[in-house]
Amino acid sequence: MKNQRIKILQKTHKKACRLHNTGAWPQATYGKEAMGLAPGTISGLRAMAAATVSGDAAGKCATTLIWLALGPDNDPAVKAAVDQVRMWFYMVAQHGMMYQICKAWWTAKARFYKAQEEHGNPWGTVTGPLAATFATLVTIGWNPITPLKWKDHRGGVWEYSGHGSLYPLLQAVKEAVQYKVWAKASQHNLGEGLQA
Repeated sequence: MKNQRIKILQKTHKKACRLHNTGAWPQATYGKEAMGLAPGTISGLRAMAAATVSGDAAGKCATTLIWLALGPDNDPAVKAAVDQVRMWFYMVAQHGMMYQICKAWWTAKARFYKAQEEHGNPWGTVTGPLAATFATLVTIGWNPITPLKWKDHRGGVWEYSGHGSLYPLLQAVKEAVQYKVWAKASQHNLGEGLQA
């Protein structure tokens, strides 16, 4: 409902589409870090964002609309993955008991891959932020080896020691999601070459 109001408002003032970032997005995704956002949910949020910033004509590229009107960092796919990873490291820093985190990680990992094998819906096993982080990483093409050691989509290994900035890691997560988003956009009409 809120995105419809924003769409009406942006017809008179183009910058009003930015209200999606401060109004519609937070309302639609409240608590997302607790259970994560499955790929189908992210597709719906991206469609909502694209509809909010587009005109009345149909057939426009959702990725292009979102990136031009809201910016790459405000693409729901990018924002969801970065927020999930950021929340994961906040929780690790707050919790401090790595033994319990590791035990829960391996349980979540086994459940995820078992569900993927049995019925193809691994997101159905997500029951909290730990499993949501794991599922998010797998969805963007990463291999979460351990709770603090991950292999990215290019084969690079990221290991968090508890010191230093998360900025390079978050940039790599953004890059992985952006690559995935543009690869999907390239499959649509006249989209050849967008994935590069």
